[in-house]
Amino acid sequence: MEILRKDDLMIGLLLNALMHQAPHMQITPEERELYDRLLKDIHSTPSATVTIHYELPYPKSRFLYYASQSDQYIFHGSNHQAISTFEPKQQTLYNGQMVQAVFATIDPIWPVFYATLDRSKAKGSIRNACLEHKGNRYHFYSVSQTMNHGQDIWTDGMIYFLPRDRFRRADQGAVRFDEWICEQPVTPLAKLPVSADDFFYRHKVSTHREQESLVKTYLLYKWRTRNGKIDGG
Repeated sequence: MEILRKDDLMIGLLLNALMHQAPHMQITPEERELYDRLLKDIHSTPSATVTIHYELPYPKSRFLYYASQSDQYIFHGSNHQAISTFEPKQQTLYNGQMVQAVFATIDPIWPVFYATLDRSKAKGSIRNACLEHKGNRYHFYSVSQTMNHGQDIWTDGMIYFLPRDRFRRADQGAVRFDEWICEQPVTPLAKLPVSADDFFYRHKVSTHREQESLVKTYLLYKWRTRNGKIDGG
């Protein structure tokens, strides 16, 4: 057991050295009451996808964090803002395995990246991850330098709230990607409009050369994002 604890400690230190650890947010009672009202609206019309009209003074990242603590919701981020049904598509898991499924995550930050990164400008590779270890999550975001030639690579998008009980984890390891999959069509419970300002790690996105190895991108990621802006080299 002592060896296992030391291994977990070393893994945690390594992940923290390479990636940005997600914050554990403290939600106030006042926030909780307001968020519960919004979530209650989701179930007021169970036959339709509810659009959440967010007008609260708190960042949407806090609302999504609160919603993620419930076992009812799982999230999918997209540039497409009018998806009525998610159909299973052939996609690649974290380990390269091909599956025919709908992808989602219980992490409240990761899907906002997919919702607000303008995929029409996604030239070259996009490298990103949300890893979970011992209850902590670690984030990593890097885009190819071919995407970042003085142009705005961000857009408005949508976070879809999907029913969590329809999904299963794709990864069961001690350190796992927060990927969940469903092999059947899924109808969203609700959707939340988001912009780039709602992406918690917008200023922690690095760039990498297209020919650069994935290992090098991981090793240099936190150094490249030290200035709080897109940076690479």
